Amino acid sequence: MSKIVVLLIGDITHDGRVKKEINSLKSLGYDVVLIYSRSNQNVPESISGVQTILVKKKYGGSVLNIVSRNLFFYWKVRRILKKLKPDYVHCNDLNTFVISFFRLKGVKYVYDAHEMNMGIPNLFKEYVLTKIEGILIKNAYAVIVPQIDRLNLIRMKYRLNPGKLFLLENFPSRIMTSKTDFFVSEYNFQANGRTILSYSGVIDDDRCIKELILAMKYVNNVVLFIIGNASQYYKESLDKIIEQENLKDCIFWKPLAKQEKVLSIAQSTDIGLCIYRPNTINTYFSASNKIYEYLSSGTSVISNMTPSMLRLHDPNLFLINEITPQAIAQVITEIQHQANRSEKPVEYAWENQEHILGVIYK
Repeated sequence: MSKIVVLLIGDITHDGRVKKEINSLKSLGYDVVLIYSRSNQNVPESISGVQTILVKKKYGGSVLNIVSRNLFFYWKVRRILKKLKPDYVHCNDLNTFVISFFRLKGVKYVYDAHEMNMGIPNLFKEYVLTKIEGILIKNAYAVIVPQIDRLNLIRMKYRLNPGKLFLLENFPSRIMTSKTDFFVSEYNFQANGRTILSYSGVIDDDRCIKELILAMKYVNNVVLFIIGNASQYYKESLDKIIEQENLKDCIFWKPLAKQEKVLSIAQSTDIGLCIYRPNTINTYFSASNKIYEYLSSGTSVISNMTPSMLRLHDPNLFLINEITPQAIAQVITEIQHQANRSEKPVEYAWENQEHILGVIYK
């Protein structure tokens, strides 16, 4: 079978999509090697049946430092690729797809575009990134996109042959067992009849965390768990709001959970919260794995009305027209009043689409 090198700038520990892709490729019989750049460990991550190579890369600094560090990183990775002699390189996001500029003869480069570079707030950065993307994408062997509207935008902007574009959505692994005791087992928390709300993931203003917190003023008998890592400044600003509004008894901050725990969070939650401020293409055409984790668990989830959410006809998905604390609170209350409702979960399972990888790497 073919040898595939999966390239990731980041930490594999919290990247569920890349882990699922690696496991799928491995189960399909491919020889898989992971090269990644960040880890809290001093030794490479252990993934059964997969060779892992940690190529550490420094982050931050001036633009010149960032460019020079990236070029040095690509140089080191290219040397490793020459030794490995892969048939394919699976590039996760544009920051790794740049390696295809220094392509090796006979190697096919697949671009897995997790994030959109169009429509980002910084117009100069958008111009530079889309120019780079436009040059490189023409020579991609295949392009993988996690959401259909994003796929169509990429196809139209870069005038790509539809046959080289593949949709691979951010579905969770199939749920085999029910694990609904996460908050008890992990935090020793007893709900005592209260409705458990949760937000899990990146914590910043684009995720409307302030509005989620303020919504707690207008609901009764609830607790909100905010699970993830935030910058110190942003968390301190939210802590002030929590204190001013006297919400300390119903809002709990928790650090980012391990990837293997995320489905247990979704299953143990009464109402999930996953709201994205639609100020970029990435959030307007959201491809949120969190939405699918809640829905696959049969958990009610509140999100906002965007084209990507309107495509999901799921009885457990509740959409708000405007992102305000009052609107969020109103839907929470409505769901609480339907406590005895029971809707069969729609299955969003990674295993139902992993055959697409076999089509790409035929």
